[in-house]
Amino acid sequence: MIFDHLPESGDWQLLAASITSDIFRNLPNLKPAFFQNDLRLGSGFSSSLAATAGTPTGLTVAAPESVAVVATLSLPDGREISAGNLFLGENGIRRDIVVGPLPVGSYILRLYVRSAAAGPYTCAADYLVNVASP
Repeated sequence: MIFDHLPESGDWQLLAASITSDIFRNLPNLKPAFFQNDLRLGSGFSSSLAATAGTPTGLTVAAPESVAVVATLSLPDGREISAGNLFLGENGIRRDIVVGPLPVGSYILRLYVRSAAAGPYTCAADYLVNVASP
């Protein structure tokens, strides 16, 4: 619940160590489908990923083997970027999402999940990818 709601009192956060509003604003944008499908963050603990132009970046999540994970990469205006700039590696429960290399700019990385058995994909997380010049 801490990913989408910050109680005014730290006591009501029900965490071992309460977090500040600055930390809360920088948490990744995880959707209900992330938790409903039992995903876990391996990296990507911030709402944005930093990269250098020409160098790949990425994140790792853990997902049950029965859950399919896919990703899209787009510009902030919604135009999708070539699939050649996105790689999804899978090893057991580990899912590595590698982005780039990309030119300088901002991009939206969106993760989708579904039960491997069937059904539509549902958005599970959004990240802002900020690519700076070397």
